Amino acid sequence: MIMANMSDSQFKTFRADVRREVRNVSDEIRSNIHGAVVAEARSVAASTARKTEETLVRNMEHLTKLQNRGERLHEDLVRTLDNLSQRLNTQADVTVTKWPLHPGVGVMMRWNYGVHAMQIPLVFTLSFTDFMRVYAGPVITIGSCAQPDSDTAISPSFFPGVAGVSFSLPSFSTGKVKVRIIQDICYTVFNDTDGSALPFVESVTAGLVFSTGIRVTFPLSVFTK
Repeated sequence: MIMANMSDSQFKTFRADVRREVRNVSDEIRSNIHGAVVAEARSVAASTARKTEETLVRNMEHLTKLQNRGERLHEDLVRTLDNLSQRLNTQADVTVTKWPLHPGVGVMMRWNYGVHAMQIPLVFTLSFTDFMRVYAGPVITIGSCAQPDSDTAISPSFFPGVAGVSFSLPSFSTGKVKVRIIQDICYTVFNDTDGSALPFVESVTAGLVFSTGIRVTFPLSVFTK
C-alpha cells in the first residue's frame, strides 16, 4: 500500500492536504447553496412585492372609481334638491262628491324652474278620502327643456305626462269654504331628445317634485246664490 511506504512526515502532509481539499469543497458547496438560497429569496421577494404593488394599484383604482361615483351621486342629489325647491305650481279642479270615490278633472299651471319651461298638466283626479287624492294626465309644455343646472336638452312627454298623489291635513272652515295644508308628490315624464327614456337619476332629477301648499275647496253653489 502507498501509505505503508510513507514516512510520518509525508503522511501528515498528505492528511493535511486531504483535509484542506475537503474543506475547500465543503466551503464551495456551502457558498453555492447560500447563493442559490439568497437568489431564490430575492426572486420570491421581488415577485411578492410586484404582486403587492399590483394589488395596491388595483385597489387605488377601485377606490378612485368609488369616490368619483360618490361625488356624482352627491352632485345629482344636490341638483335634485335644488330643483325640487324651485317650482311654482297652481291648480284648479272640479270634483264630483256624490259617490264614495270622488272623481274629478283639473288643470295645473306651473313654472318648472328646473327645466326652464312652463307646463300645463290636464289631470284626472280620484279622491279616496278627504285626506288623499291621486291624479294623472297629459302635459302641455311651453318652451324648450334642459336638464337642471345643465345645457343638455331633454324632451317633455305629452302622454304619459304626469302622475302624483296628494296628502291633506284636517281642514278648517270659514262658512262653506275649507282650507287645508297639503303635501304633494308629483312625477313628470321627460325623455331624451331621441324619444328614449332618460337614465334613472337624470329622470328623477328632472321630473320628481315634492311640494307643500294650501288647498281651498268650496261648493259650486257659492257662485249660484
